[in-house]
Order: sequence, then structure tokens, then C-alpha cells
Amino acid sequence: MKNGITEEQMEGLKKMGVKFYNSPEEQELDYLREGLRRTPEERFYFLMKLMKIQETLKRGKLVHKK
Repeated sequence: MKNGITEEQMEGLKKMGVKFYNSPEEQELDYLREGLRRTPEERFYFLMKLMKIQETLKRGKLVHKK
């Protein structure tokens, strides 16, 4: 049992594609490997999404209620 999850539930989650890591370092390496596998088109669309978010945040205002 890991974090209140039974072995049966873990097996079901693994079949669905959920990954479990033994350490944060292992998780970070897997994250970097996934990034390297992305195609140039995927990277471009992700960059465009980040740029749109950046523009939205630039236009935003913080309003403090007193």
C-alpha cells in the first residue's frame, strides 16, 4: 500500500498509464526524456501556448480590496 492505495488499485492505475516513481530524481529524469521525445511541431505549439499565457498575464491587474 502506498499513500492509502491498495495493490489492486495501483495495478489498475498502472494499466491506465499512471506512472509511479521511487524517487524525485527518477521522476525528473523521466520528465526530461519525455521532453526530448517531443517533435518540433509539439514544441512549437507548446511555445505558442506559453506566449499566449504570457500576454494574458501582462494585461492582467492585481486588485486589492481593503
